[in-house]
Amino acid sequence: MLADVVWPALYLAARLYSLVPILAGLLFELLILRYLFPMPWKKALLVDVVMNAASALVGYFVFPWVGLAWALTGGTVIEKLLGWGTFNPLGWAAACVIAVFLSTGIETLVVRWVFRFAITKRRFWAIALANLGSTAIAFVSMVRHPPNI
Repeated sequence: MLADVVWPALYLAARLYSLVPILAGLLFELLILRYLFPMPWKKALLVDVVMNAASALVGYFVFPWVGLAWALTGGTVIEKLLGWGTFNPLGWAAACVIAVFLSTGIETLVVRWVFRFAITKRRFWAIALANLGSTAIAFVSMVRHPPNI
C-alpha cells in the first residue's frame, strides 16, 4: 500500500539534499555560529559541518517517515475537510515546517551535547531561520523545476 503513496515531504526530501540548499544552509549557519556563539571561524566551520552531517544522516531516514505520518494524519483531515488532494498548499507548508524543525532540533542537539554550547531561544530561532532559508531554496527549486513523475 505505501508503495503507491506519494506525499509532499518525499519530493521535498530529495531537494533538501541538493547542492544549492546544502551550500546555502552551511553558509547561513556558519555566519550564525560565528556571531551568536563565541567561537573562531575554524571552530564555527567544524560545528557547522558536524551538525549538518548529523542532520542530513538522521533526516535522510526520518524526514520521509515524519512526512508520511503527517500525510496520514493532518493531511488526511485537510483532504477530507477541504476536498483537496495530497499536494495542496497546507501539505507543502507542513512539509517545509517539518523539515525546518526536524533539522533545527537535530542541529541544536549536536551543538548542545557534542560541542557543549548553551542553546538559548535566540540561538535556536537563529538556527531555525537558517534552516528555513535552505528549505525555502529547496522548495523554490522544486517549484521552478518540478520532478519528473
